[in-house]
Amino acid sequence: MMRAVLVLVLCAVAVDAQMRLTSPAFPIYGDIPEQYGCDRTFRDDYRPSPPLEWTRVPVAAKSFVLVMEDVDNDGAIQWLVSNIPHNVTSLPHEASEFNMPPGSVELMNSRGVDSFSGPCPPFNSTHSYRFRLFAMPTAHTHIELGDRETTRANDIVEQIQENAVVVAVYAAQFHLGPYT
Repeated sequence: MMRAVLVLVLCAVAVDAQMRLTSPAFPIYGDIPEQYGCDRTFRDDYRPSPPLEWTRVPVAAKSFVLVMEDVDNDGAIQWLVSNIPHNVTSLPHEASEFNMPPGSVELMNSRGVDSFSGPCPPFNSTHSYRFRLFAMPTAHTHIELGDRETTRANDIVEQIQENAVVVAVYAAQFHLGPYT
């Protein structure tokens, strides 16, 4: 009886120790609000980046790398940020371009811009999006970017995951057009 209780306690501690990524703007696996994605006109108008928050940061983390990808578009990169300082635990609404933490670097995404590109699936469809936050053991992480049209999230992840202390994942979806 005593052994079973001890095992349960140890498992709970291990689970609780994992870094967590959330957004106050939408629930995990929920719908990303319209304000963060493209509209029915498919204009490339500015869209604010959503707020993100993370907790349970490991002591070994010296910086963070954020990757947002369109899972249903072959991992197209929507947002790529490196060198987020270790003492930062959130990005506010509209952080991209205007309110990034000092030292952070927004890198070119699949649309060829070095800022947030909101979700934009084909009209009348829903795509899944994944945010991955990597806790890195160094203050600066160098990321090799290839051609914007061929570099995908998996290419970036392969470069950094080997050295990452831990990764937190947050997933959601975006629907463009009328729901049927």
